[in-house]
Amino acid sequence: MKKFYQTIKFKKFNSRRSSRKQRAISRKKKRHIKHRRSTAHHKKRTHCYKVPDNFSIIHNCADTINFFIEVLDSINKSKPLQIDLSSVKEITPDAIIYLILVLEESKKKQISIKGNVPEKQDAFLIFYQSGFYEYVNSNIDTTEIPRNANILTIKSGTQVDGNEGAHIRNYLKERIPTMTTDHLTALYAILIECMSNTNEYASRESEKKKWWTMALYDEKSKKVFFAFADNGVGIPATVRKRFIIDKFSSDADTIRRAVSGEYKISGSREKTRNKGLPQIKSFYEQTLIANLVFVSNNGYYKVGQMPEKLKKKFTGTMIAWEFLTEGHNENTIL
Repeated sequence: MKKFYQTIKFKKFNSRRSSRKQRAISRKKKRHIKHRRSTAHHKKRTHCYKVPDNFSIIHNCADTINFFIEVLDSINKSKPLQIDLSSVKEITPDAIIYLILVLEESKKKQISIKGNVPEKQDAFLIFYQSGFYEYVNSNIDTTEIPRNANILTIKSGTQVDGNEGAHIRNYLKERIPTMTTDHLTALYAILIECMSNTNEYASRESEKKKWWTMALYDEKSKKVFFAFADNGVGIPATVRKRFIIDKFSSDADTIRRAVSGEYKISGSREKTRNKGLPQIKSFYEQTLIANLVFVSNNGYYKVGQMPEKLKKKFTGTMIAWEFLTEGHNENTIL
């Protein structure tokens, strides 16, 4: 009896099966090659982001916050970037230190970011003399940058730094005659608490979170612009870890309530905690400061206006304001 595998029927069946397998292998190879080409093309593409002409969270909040959120989103998607600062005409410390925070995030994810500088001379000098280039990779010799007495250059840390808090206090004392000793003492306490909060809820396994500060005295407006930023978990996330709050409360409203002093800690050991944000607002109410802004997680709150939700996450926390040096009264309480 003839064996089955020697029959014409089996040979035809085996031939068809072999053809099917070969076609499947060919299709798989084509898909793989196409994917490799697509990935290679994606890696070469650099996304360019144009910085707003008024690069300031306190003066141009919508455009500046949206710019940062879009850049952070691209970093999270591992896209190489180029940041175009050439058209910047106005710039404040909040935007400069948050740009450093963004660059810090890109380093963690090993994302390449290229950039240029403002073409307008005044904006360039603020950017150049702020201390920015000490925190980024560039071919600029930072030892050759002239010091500007009106700029309290960028400082950074991972822990509470009492010396830096005192340095900021002394800088403000020289430039704001309306600030009393009590005001300066309260401001020092606020800065120390902000520094402390940066790493309060960072996990033990993760790297230390950082904070940055900068101040600028503008001779034209007679105001001091001040900013504090960190890449910690954020105000809303911190509040939710400390307190039981309405799960439907937005990040924006949580920030507003925290700034208004609605979340309080009882107990003698922590009687000085959680007073920093309400204390800053009290300065606003006393018209010592103006344009007081808080941005964190998915919320934005400018004191005197309604809080606003952000569509995408804002990493860490940004707190910025203007010190009024000549008794201005331009604040609205809300």
